[in-house]
Amino acid sequence: MKDINLIPQHILLAEKLHKVKRIIYVTSAVILVIWTLVALIPFTIISAKENSLRQINTEISHPKFGDLERVKHQLGEVRIQAKYTEQVIASLKTDSIITIDMLDMITAA
Repeated sequence: MKDINLIPQHILLAEKLHKVKRIIYVTSAVILVIWTLVALIPFTIISAKENSLRQINTEISHPKFGDLERVKHQLGEVRIQAKYTEQVIASLKTDSIITIDMLDMITAA
């Protein structure tokens, strides 16, 4: 066995430096792998969501959903008519209030 006191100091430092370098390399490799995985996870999630969206769009374009498009169009027309009716009702309410006020003024005179 070698006596530790007889080994030159620069050899001990070189061995320690070699161990530290090995630790740094392993640590940096692990960090690089983890960072790569973390960076790739959003892309894989986005890719899966795009595939799911593509599949849903192909299902929606199936002919059995043609009636659905027609009903959506009719619903849009009914909503427009309902909005117009609400506007007419609102204008009638304001006109009737003005008319009632005018009748009150006339009858009071």
